Amino acid sequence: MADSTSIPEEMHCPACGYSLYELQGDRCPECGYGIEGMRSRESGIPWVYRKQRGRFRTFWQTAWLVTFRNRSFCEEYARPVDYRAARRFQIGVVLYALVPVAALSAICHAFLPDGVNDVNDDLFGTRVASPMVDLVFIDGYLLALLNFCALMFLWLATGVPSYLFHPRALSIPRQNSAIAMSYYAAAPVALSALFQVAGLASLYSAGVLGFANWVVMLLFWICVLLPWCLFWATLVQTLRRVMPQLALQAPMAGVLIPLLWLALLVFCFFAWSAALIFPWIVWDSLR
Repeated sequence: MADSTSIPEEMHCPACGYSLYELQGDRCPECGYGIEGMRSRESGIPWVYRKQRGRFRTFWQTAWLVTFRNRSFCEEYARPVDYRAARRFQIGVVLYALVPVAALSAICHAFLPDGVNDVNDDLFGTRVASPMVDLVFIDGYLLALLNFCALMFLWLATGVPSYLFHPRALSIPRQNSAIAMSYYAAAPVALSALFQVAGLASLYSAGVLGFANWVVMLLFWICVLLPWCLFWATLVQTLRRVMPQLALQAPMAGVLIPLLWLALLVFCFFAWSAALIFPWIVWDSLR
């Protein structure tokens, strides 16, 4: 027997985009996709139950759902999505992505006072550091600045896409749910920690095996950029599935989001850091 729970007027099938308004059955009449979960009043996002099941477990269950089972995640658009829970999830994403960077840089600063070039020569057989990287590892002020800029970038980069998730063509409740879903869509960035370890392993392995410098850097940058490519794909896919009636919304986001990230990268790591580095230069010159 079909559930009598109503489906919002602006809800569409996550598989084919067919309008489900006033649908009485449990399957999409266009493609046959099962919509039983969309009629449920209970949230299917594990993070919502973090207090009962544990934060670590529900965080990674939610990250898996959003990234690799995105169609099921988009079913949550059929009911109100908790904004505060989504924001807390975003905080978790930022911390998971930032902590490995901060820990690695702090360890290098503590144990490698002469910079990272010697380590590159000894372990990797190649020199990949720049003078600026040496300064960061030598001076604690610049180390703290680097981590602060990374924190600022991660927070803004995972939050800015929300501005593309509330077009005026949607009702206010639908806009609110879409904004919350945009914060959940940042889940792939949390995988940065795993990819950072893989990137360092690739640097070490490539150096030991004697690969060319361009191969070493290619492996490293693939590991660094892959989580962001997954984030981009997740955002575009989520928009396409929850707002199929707005045909231009997903393509527009696909173009604008990388440009916004690039602008944030320049602002956080160049413009903002330059303003904060100037006092350090003045202070260092007076020592």
